[in-house]
Amino acid sequence: MAMLGEVIKKDTIYYFKEKLIEKCANKFENFATPSLTLRDAKNLPEASNFFNPTSKEIASIFIKGLIHVIKNSKDRITAYTDPDPKPKVITFKSKISVKSKEYYKKIKEYGKNLKIN
Repeated sequence: MAMLGEVIKKDTIYYFKEKLIEKCANKFENFATPSLTLRDAKNLPEASNFFNPTSKEIASIFIKGLIHVIKNSKDRITAYTDPDPKPKVITFKSKISVKSKEYYKKIKEYGKNLKIN
């Protein structure tokens, strides 16, 4: 929890669950674009619509599991799932990605029609 910026005093951890989830979700979402770009850039425009909701879902599962283990140290992090997956969200990143793809197609077509002497 300290790594996530929360305060630990003696045996007490002070945290706000929603704040922790948001912090983690932002880090996961920021990691998603470069990660997918290196692995499968052609699917980036469509996939980027899911980065925000998926990051929140993963962060929520992670933080809830972490809090559970802290409160119940005899348990381990096991099967925590979100029964309510969120739909995709059109983000600024995904809009840029779609526009870039459109411009690339236009430039490619322009290049085909260009005659060089």
